[in-house]
Amino acid sequence: MGKLNNKKIPARRSQTTNRDSRLDLGIYGKDEALIVIEKNAGNKLLPAKDDSIFSNEIIENELNFKEIFELTDDVEINKFLIEKSTELYKLHSKTALELGKIFVDVEEKLSGSNQYDGVYTKWLDKNGFNKMTALRYKRRYRLFEQLETVVGKNILMTLPQKMIDELSLKPEEDIKKYLKLLDEGKNKQELQMIMENKIEVVQIASMVDFDFSKEYEKINDKLKKISFDNLDNKKKETLEKDIQRIEKILEKYV
Repeated sequence: MGKLNNKKIPARRSQTTNRDSRLDLGIYGKDEALIVIEKNAGNKLLPAKDDSIFSNEIIENELNFKEIFELTDDVEINKFLIEKSTELYKLHSKTALELGKIFVDVEEKLSGSNQYDGVYTKWLDKNGFNKMTALRYKRRYRLFEQLETVVGKNILMTLPQKMIDELSLKPEEDIKKYLKLLDEGKNKQELQMIMENKIEVVQIASMVDFDFSKEYEKINDKLKKISFDNLDNKKKETLEKDIQRIEKILEKYV
């Protein structure tokens, strides 16, 4: 895509990489480490020896492995680190979803009878989990099982826990709408912007009706109306972040 205009775009700030937040292997909660990993789980939600559910491309794009692990000048070492990070992520994701299913199964089994009031919480405690940690796993699993496409499942597994919690608390109708967007391939950044009402969901009837040149002109016209020098610091920072998100989205089509 050519230049949108000649307007000066703010220089990208050098970003100090917060390894924990960017790698985000704690996306399912940080207060307790995973203490259960089943090597041969009878539950076939995510078969231990079948990684077909995972897309390495989505994992690397959504979690920015390449950016994080440019730690050495040795290409082979960097590649090795990315591969191992991907393995860690897959293991963590499978285990987290298996745990979510276990917690859902136990809670449903104990519900509906006064004689078992309080047993679920006591059972969690005996197994080294608190109620809030279990809730996080249950929320992710319940959203995961409603998705219909591999792409949607992949993207959901990369979402930070804050987004999972926020999504889970939406009305049922909204939850279905957002999950449909994941099934259609909306990535983490796009979903976040839609949930924050920063962009609208545009339904395109067909590719025949889509005029790329007109859409390009609309975007270009809006950029020309922006006077960066007249923005306050907060808006400048927000604009910079939005531009970076757009750049990231467009990279998929270059």
